[in-house]
Amino acid sequence: MLGFAIALVSAGSLGATAITVRRGVLTGSPLTGTFLTVLIGMPLFLIAVGIMGQFSRLSGLPWHDLLSLAAIGVFQLVIGRYCFYRSIGCLGANQAELVQALQVPASVVVGLSFLNESMTVAISVALVFIMIGPGLVLVSRARATQVPGSTQTRAKEGSLYGLLAVLAFSAGDGLARSVLAGTGLGLAGGMLSYLAAGLVLAPIVILTKQIAAVRQTPKPAIRWFALSSLLTFSAQLSRYLALAIAPVTVVVPLMRTVPVFVLVFSFLVNRHLEVFSLSVVIGILCTVAGTVFLAL
Repeated sequence: MLGFAIALVSAGSLGATAITVRRGVLTGSPLTGTFLTVLIGMPLFLIAVGIMGQFSRLSGLPWHDLLSLAAIGVFQLVIGRYCFYRSIGCLGANQAELVQALQVPASVVVGLSFLNESMTVAISVALVFIMIGPGLVLVSRARATQVPGSTQTRAKEGSLYGLLAVLAFSAGDGLARSVLAGTGLGLAGGMLSYLAAGLVLAPIVILTKQIAAVRQTPKPAIRWFALSSLLTFSAQLSRYLALAIAPVTVVVPLMRTVPVFVLVFSFLVNRHLEVFSLSVVIGILCTVAGTVFLAL
C-alpha cells in the first residue's frame, strides 16, 4: 500500500510539473526555465545521492557508462527539456502532454532496434490507443486559439518542438535503460545527468548573452520554475523509493497516469490557459489506457 501511494505521488508530481512550467513560460523564456530548473536540481540530487550512499557505487561503473549518463543529461535535460517547455508555451500543458505520449512508441522502436526487445500483439494494441491521443491534438488545433496568445502558427511550432522533445527524451531513455537497468543507481544517474546538463547549459547561456534575460525574469516566473524543479526532483525520488518497496508491475502502470494528473491540475490551476475540448480529454484517456495496458 505504501509503494502504491508513493508511486501516485511520483505521477502526481510529474503532472504538476507541467502545470508549473505552463505558468512559468507565460513571462519567462523556455531557455531560462531550462537553465534554472537544472541549476536548482543539481544540489538536490547531490544531497539525495549522498544520503542514499550511492557515491561509492558510482566508481564501479565503466567510463563509457559514465559518458552515457552525461549524454542522457544533454539529451533529456538540455534538448528535451527546452523543447518540451517551448511546446508547453505554444500548446498548453494538456496538448503538449499528449504529444509526449509519442515517447512510448518511440521507446518501443528504440527497444526493438537496439535492445533486442520483441513486438507482441498486446504491445501493438496498446500503441494504437496511445497514438489516438497525439492524433487528436491535430483535431483540436482548430480550437487552439482558445489558449491566450495561441495561433495556428504557434500550434505548429508547439507540435514541432514537442516532437523534438520526444526524440530527445526517447534517446535518453534508451541510454538509461542500457546503462542503469538492474543497478539501482537511478538517483546517481540523475545526478550525473544534471551535472552534465549544467556544464552544457552554462556556456550556452553565457555565449548567447542570456544572463541578462535570466536576471530580468519576473519573480513569479522564477518561483514557478523553482517549484517545477522541486516537483521534478520529488517525482524521481518517489519513483525510486516506490520501486524499492513495491513490485514493478504496480509502480510502472501508476506512473503512466501522469496525463490524467495534468488534466486535473490544469483544470484546477490553469483552466483559463488550457484547452479542454472533448478531443483533448478523450485523447488523454485513450493515451493513459494504452500506456497502462502496455505496462501490465
